[in-house]
Amino acid sequence: MKGWRRGNAPAGSASQGLQIRINEAVGFVHERLMRRIYRNKIGDWCAGLGVDDQTLEEVVFDHHPSVATMRALRICGTEISDDILDQGAEGINMRRRARPADEEDR
Repeated sequence: MKGWRRGNAPAGSASQGLQIRINEAVGFVHERLMRRIYRNKIGDWCAGLGVDDQTLEEVVFDHHPSVATMRALRICGTEISDDILDQGAEGINMRRRARPADEEDR
């Protein structure tokens, strides 16, 4: 499966558990910080992260989360609606498909 990994930390460690790759800037995020996965108005796959148990921050995935990853997150308590799961992201790396804004006009 793409887009996730299990922590190799000892049992009871704060870093143990499912970690999800968000993007180059954020890197891997622990399942406990994931509050919800959704599509924004322009169709990007996004995550709402809980920072300091108060602030929700929207981040856009570089790699679409796979269905298996989203199901695992849902089991861990992340809010993911059935219609989002039905859209079936496939763990696609979107960085290769993205183009700089100046290239779009050519």
